[in-house]
Amino acid sequence: MILRNENVFYKIAEFFSTKQVLEILKNTGFKDFEIVQTVFGELSFINKVQDFRDGYGEGGFVVIKSNV
Repeated sequence: MILRNENVFYKIAEFFSTKQVLEILKNTGFKDFEIVQTVFGELSFINKVQDFRDGYGEGGFVVIKSNV
């Protein structure tokens, strides 16, 4: 497991939830969102490529597509 404070990149990163990112995007004029997620379960137990699922809230990696 990577400890945030010990990692040169993560210790200065600012993390946002998907809801926070969507709110920022909406407030700056983005619309028509398509959201998918993947990486389900503990990374050390994943031994094959996983399919993505619509939405967010279960997967560890989220992709948001939108239009202005």
